Amino acid sequence: MKNIIKNTFAAAAAALAIYYSLKYPYEMGNSIKDSIERCFDVIIPSMFIFLCLTSYISISGLHSIIGAPLGKITGRLFRLPEEGIVIFILSLISGYPAGIKLVGEGVQSGKLTLHQAKIMSCFCCCGGPAFISGTAAACLYPGSNAALLIFISVISANVVTALILTRKLERVSYKADEKRILNAGAVIPAVRSASSAMLGMCTMIAAFGGVICILSLSGAIGWLSDIAELIGISDRSTAERIIMSFLEISNIANLPAMQPSLFPVVSFLLSFGGVCVAMQIAAIGRNCIDIKLFIVSRLFTAFCSAFISRFLIRFLDIEISCLKPCVSLYHKGSSPVSSVLLFIMMFMTLILIEKQRPELKKC
Repeated sequence: MKNIIKNTFAAAAAALAIYYSLKYPYEMGNSIKDSIERCFDVIIPSMFIFLCLTSYISISGLHSIIGAPLGKITGRLFRLPEEGIVIFILSLISGYPAGIKLVGEGVQSGKLTLHQAKIMSCFCCCGGPAFISGTAAACLYPGSNAALLIFISVISANVVTALILTRKLERVSYKADEKRILNAGAVIPAVRSASSAMLGMCTMIAAFGGVICILSLSGAIGWLSDIAELIGISDRSTAERIIMSFLEISNIANLPAMQPSLFPVVSFLLSFGGVCVAMQIAAIGRNCIDIKLFIVSRLFTAFCSAFISRFLIRFLDIEISCLKPCVSLYHKGSSPVSSVLLFIMMFMTLILIEKQRPELKKC
């Protein structure tokens, strides 16, 4: 019975998507175009270098060397292996998909067990400082310390979630005498891994641009916005933008600027990451994620972040920020040429490495 319901729902969704794509091609094209522009203007510039660095640290084995001094703290406080605490720290500064990507690589290398990975995937997910500053500082609260305060709330909430969930793990022993070898030739595999992740992320964001357009044209987003307005959560326009940001996080740049009342909402959205990010993480993590535990823990973390931001809002330097104009990283005047060229180079790198694979195997 469940399979019949799932298949019926999937068929109905596909038919609805085809219908709106054929009936509203102009609106659909503009929505996808806007999503691609956000990737070129915000996502790629703020996240690609962090993906490369985290991939290199993981593939080269540098994470085990960095984690060695933290071994005792890791084992007692978080009940994670040495590599686990480094993955957790990197996930806090590298952006949403980097953490789960490192968790998956840890399982493949045998450094993490599957049970540890399923727990870690729930808190190794965080908007990086570059992305947060690009939305909170440059667009929503320009000229203020909002980015720092939001980042503190997001990190603090992740730490709280980590402390709670890791109670399910057994204590790990500190390996003081283990030999750690650094693989210095991991640059190309790291760039390839980062390029693959970035390409997948951007295509998913573009696809969600179409999904959001369908939901808008069908009236679903408008209906939810009306409900939010009726119960006094927000006005209809703001509620619609919040819903769109909940679905795809890069839409957060379109929220009204200079609104202190939205500060906890912004923290909630950036902490949760959006439905699009959750689907990407589920695709990247595959067997390393317990979907139900992941969704519940991310919502809990998002509410914790919103609660912490309610306390931190008193430190928001809004008086100074009110004198500053809103300067968004996402605007029509910026040139996406550099990001387009980087996107092309990532694609070419993947092709070249795939062609060289048979030759490397022969050697």
